Amino acid sequence: MTTLEKVNNIIAISNKKPQIVNDFTESINSLESQTKEILLNIFIKAINFNQRLNAGLGKNRLGYDDVRSLIKNYDYLIESYNNGNYTNVKKFVRESRSIVVSEEFVASSFELLPKEMKDSLTGKGGVGDIGKKHQFLGYITKNGEVTSDRNSSEIIDVHRGSAGNKDRGRFVWRCILEQGAIDPYTGLELDLNSIDLEHVIAFDNKDNGEPSIEDYRSREHDDNIIICNTNINQMKNNLSMKSFLDERVIPEKEKSKTEFELIDDLYNIANNLSDLTKEKSNQLICESKIKTIKFDELKEIFEKEDLKIKSIKENARKVVENKRDRSKITSLKSWLGKEIIQSMGLSRGLTHSSGRRTVKLTSDNIYRGYVLSIVDNMDKQELYKQEWENARFIGNTHAKEVGTSGQPAMLEYLKNKNLISDKVLLDAKLNKVWK
Repeated sequence: MTTLEKVNNIIAISNKKPQIVNDFTESINSLESQTKEILLNIFIKAINFNQRLNAGLGKNRLGYDDVRSLIKNYDYLIESYNNGNYTNVKKFVRESRSIVVSEEFVASSFELLPKEMKDSLTGKGGVGDIGKKHQFLGYITKNGEVTSDRNSSEIIDVHRGSAGNKDRGRFVWRCILEQGAIDPYTGLELDLNSIDLEHVIAFDNKDNGEPSIEDYRSREHDDNIIICNTNINQMKNNLSMKSFLDERVIPEKEKSKTEFELIDDLYNIANNLSDLTKEKSNQLICESKIKTIKFDELKEIFEKEDLKIKSIKENARKVVENKRDRSKITSLKSWLGKEIIQSMGLSRGLTHSSGRRTVKLTSDNIYRGYVLSIVDNMDKQELYKQEWENARFIGNTHAKEVGTSGQPAMLEYLKNKNLISDKVLLDAKLNKVWK
């Protein structure tokens, strides 16, 4: 199946108005044959858009291929930036966005994109309050319409305003198409799920003093804008090209591919720890009850979990250079006991003072002690489940009446009901939270 046939199949099952589909089909004929395949492939990738997650440790770090490519392009990027010279930068932008695309194709293909993709594109390139109403949205033509095509003979002025509308979205989409979905800094393929609008001369760069309004308008302009992968944009931030390369890229130069992979693996483990813990807890539960398992076997599972966390922390201290990431990773804790409690259908803790949510108890050893006590009394699981909720009620009531934490009252109730196993109370590590 050809690329065009794939596109036609996508359009055939879409719910778009016939006129939009017709405009797109006609616009394809305006493409030069050598660029048609490139642009249609970009369109297919955009149709499969999946919004990137903003959460997670190390999500914007540079990878091995990023570093190698940036170092390879070092001289070209320095020359193109030329200490923030607008003439050089404009030339770089034009070289980066060299594919000729008709306005008809930009507009019609944009309308066929998923709503999530269009919404993402319209909001690209936030510049804060100072530049909010000066953002580039396209060009105004003689008949009062807006075009993103800088080569139109009908242009009479630049169209500016605040981003967050279709004009901005179509312009960003044009940039992607003109670049052939290639990151101009690295020469690597754009990840359409994780891209940012990049001001080559950063909007808030202060290398030559405080930017004037004219500086802001020159930077928030078609001649200074490309689209690059998010991690590149975030790492460059407001730095000049030389500062970015010398401070953020060159220090990574001596790292081997294996070192990069080890760091990637560590971040992946840290970011997926919660999901892995939930998966493990679910393996121990069947129909809201703990599966048959011995006390010592479950205790060993908890201990192995702690050793895994310890190993992650030790590795982070050795290889993670970002201080904030290192701090977060070294503060990780296992909450397997809590996850088991929740997998049984029980609430994780006490009600927040706002009354709108529950908050977890202060230590996983509380949850572990209770879960191990259940394992030591497997024939009384329903009783233990009910008493957990009774203890929560006692704790919440105490908190309302006294105005302090209800956790001590909750734990005291469970102890007084003789629900905590002697094996837990005699354990040097577990008994600390039950004293």
